[in-house]
Amino acid sequence: MQTPAEKFLIEKVVELLDQSDKETRPTKILNVGAGESIVLEKSIYDGFGDDFVCDRVDVTDCCANYPVIGECFTASVESMPKIKSDNYDIAFANYVFEHVANLDKAASEVARVIKP
Repeated sequence: MQTPAEKFLIEKVVELLDQSDKETRPTKILNVGAGESIVLEKSIYDGFGDDFVCDRVDVTDCCANYPVIGECFTASVESMPKIKSDNYDIAFANYVFEHVANLDKAASEVARVIKP
């Protein structure tokens, strides 16, 4: 079951996708702390369609089978060396940062992987 906060965040992601440049699609999303759930990907797909790719990262295996899911990485948000810099349009993290020991490192890593 989705929380109101999660629903709100997903609505905002869909709004951003709707505003994105159609020339640069598909939009790339990084689902930080993805876990095993496909709620994010399914909800965005239901609201926007399939014109995006969602890569996933978590400290445990976060691979899942869904049409818009791309690569899956096992890493902490504080250190994501296998994830390319300036590669994502949007990073989505829900119920993640309260579990992170070094918020500055996590914020720096997210900033690193997001396009300027």
